[in-house]
Amino acid sequence: MRRRQALHLIFKWKEISCSGIQARRKSCLNCDYLRTVNIGDGVEQIDAGAFSNDTSLTHVSIGSGVKKLGSGVFAGNKALTDFKVSDANPYLFMEDGILYGKEHETLYFLLPSSQKEALNLTNDVKTIMAYAFWGNDSLKKVQLGSGLYEVPSYAFSNCSNAEYRSQGI
Repeated sequence: MRRRQALHLIFKWKEISCSGIQARRKSCLNCDYLRTVNIGDGVEQIDAGAFSNDTSLTHVSIGSGVKKLGSGVFAGNKALTDFKVSDANPYLFMEDGILYGKEHETLYFLLPSSQKEALNLTNDVKTIMAYAFWGNDSLKKVQLGSGLYEVPSYAFSNCSNAEYRSQGI
């Protein structure tokens, strides 16, 4: 059995590196000076809200072992512009500013800094995580695909301009 390891904090909270199995819920919630998060290959899960509302966070890298994220992990981080997922990660990938799970089935989030005004989700998207679009002021229209069964609470919360249309929910 693998031993859980604590987060390793360096550079007085300007950078955080995690090499354990899990980044715990609200690990660094509201860290005003955090700029970089590096999630190592040994981390399998990042809990809900772990890095939400970190106003200075600009860079995140996700290792090859991360299988899933809780809801709102990076919600409210409007400075976050550089988000990379390891090419060796078979579970997650970034495409056009959106973090997806394998084969587009789960939409984790749209980068909070995204300037997109419209999105057309494919029919492959079956799940949208809560807080996926949280606080995005640029997003105005979202066309939901027919593969989606429900829109979770808070998926579009704090999006002052967003409206969505469904193809079969």
